[in-house]
Amino acid sequence: MTSRNLSNLVEYIIYIPLYYNDGKRIEKQKIELTIEEILMQFDGLTQERVNDGIWIYKNKRYRDKVDKVTVLTYDSPEHDLWFINFKKILRKRLKQIDIYLVKNYGIERL
Repeated sequence: MTSRNLSNLVEYIIYIPLYYNDGKRIEKQKIELTIEEILMQFDGLTQERVNDGIWIYKNKRYRDKVDKVTVLTYDSPEHDLWFINFKKILRKRLKQIDIYLVKNYGIERL
């Protein structure tokens, strides 16, 4: 996390799938590259390994395993844009229908 004004902290959470939509395992190198890119952009992250997920798309049920990656940083349009663009990259790289990404406000550092 940068040393800029931390009074406007936000939390970005991105769910990194470990399997393609067809059920085959995503190559470890692709996951490692993804984590490294986030780390190089934000200087830190938290990675929760292997969470189970279930979702429905066009009446088809998908079961997935994901790593949940959290980044705490200050709120800025540049960070929003970076994550929006990164999500597009990941959809192609990981061959996903979608990548789940959320932004939480009101994070207070104690």
